[in-house]
Amino acid sequence: MTLVDGRVSVIVRFADPARLPLLDEALFSLALQDHPDLEVVLVLHARAAPALAEARALLEGQPWGPGATRRALAADVPPAADARARLLDLGLEAATGRYVAFLDDDDVVYHGCYTALVGALRASGRAIALGGAREAVLRPAPLPSGVGHLQVERKRWFGRRPPDGLRARLELFADNFAPIHSFLLDRARLGDFPLAFDAGHDRLEDYALLLRLLARFEPDVCQLERACAEYRLRADGSNTVRVPGLSRGADAGPSAGPGGDDALARAAWAAAGARIDALRAGLTTTLTAAELARVACALRALDDLQAERAKLPARLARALAARVARWPRAKDAAVALATRLDRWRARR
Repeated sequence: MTLVDGRVSVIVRFADPARLPLLDEALFSLALQDHPDLEVVLVLHARAAPALAEARALLEGQPWGPGATRRALAADVPPAADARARLLDLGLEAATGRYVAFLDDDDVVYHGCYTALVGALRASGRAIALGGAREAVLRPAPLPSGVGHLQVERKRWFGRRPPDGLRARLELFADNFAPIHSFLLDRARLGDFPLAFDAGHDRLEDYALLLRLLARFEPDVCQLERACAEYRLRADGSNTVRVPGLSRGADAGPSAGPGGDDALARAAWAAAGARIDALRAGLTTTLTAAELARVACALRALDDLQAERAKLPARLARALAARVARWPRAKDAAVALATRLDRWRARR
């Protein structure tokens, strides 16, 4: 397939007819984008087939700009299958844009995010750009008419925002702070990298892809301080499951039980976390000499700070020791405590 230069293809997966109101908000957030060439590929699970006409009506009813194209595809998958990876792969097969992004039906992206991320990729020449993400907790708030409505209870930054690409790359190997709709890929710069989701990861499939990408490419992070995406959590936990080894919850998806809390769902997510650990163990990566030098400098700085511990007040020494032990977050702790060390020295 010949990729259309400058086009951003956004693959939206939809699996639950009960989430049509959320899909409406997700599509509306795409319609508000200012990128001049936007392609939306909506992929429906077989479970959502009864809502195909309604989903298409929502897709066509958005206030799209003149440069936006859209289509809806019905995936031929068993109704009982999770198939979240397969939905994304079908979208990739249909997408025509050089740049590709992903969006779940219950999340949104912020205005201008694709223009910013495309600009970052063009400026850096890299294959992947990371944008910042906000975590929003939503709570049901029925309207007087009786129609259900989700109201934002609170927001905060989603995970960590490392200051440079190497740090982001290293820390993403340990924990995922980049939800699926917060990054943009340049398919023209992926070379022979196989851009596909592993069906063996029926959960955490986005993180599995991200790990494989990061093993080969350093991300652009110049937009990491910009809020590009909103990861939505329902206050009752019905769309999120806590996964061992990850600091944030993961999208429970359409196969989770009520509240995302039943024992079978949690066991399945624990198994998914174990598969991620196995993937990490089998991945190899190549760092440039310059990148390795930066890692070495960071480690030397930690050594220097550990040597200074004896000169610190006991409280700061204990804090430094505890934080340095939590690699890979030790570098941030070291910088913060170095600042406190400088202030303490200035008072002496």
